[in-house]
Amino acid sequence: MRSDAFQWISLIRLPEFVTEEVFAWAVREAGEKKQQDFSPVEFFPWEEGLCVQCMHIGPYDDEPATVAAMEEYARAQIYLSDVRRCKPERLKTVIRHPVRRIP
Repeated sequence: MRSDAFQWISLIRLPEFVTEEVFAWAVREAGEKKQQDFSPVEFFPWEEGLCVQCMHIGPYDDEPATVAAMEEYARAQIYLSDVRRCKPERLKTVIRHPVRRIP
């Protein structure tokens, strides 16, 4: 998959004791101390669920190889049939797609 096809948000995990109030205080303090506008920074709770995770070490330009390894691992864990030995019409795959109610 081409990297320009990704849509992503950069997140930093915060300790459990960081509340929205503590976060707002920290953003104000950092803005004053650094004389920068941190208003785009958000407190963003996220429940990711089951995922594949990997610590990439090295330059950003090498990340596609890490992503490919993660995809290979995920495919090996998801498929119930060996794609090298199974007829396409007999392949079994668990497919999960998150949904939400529209108010």
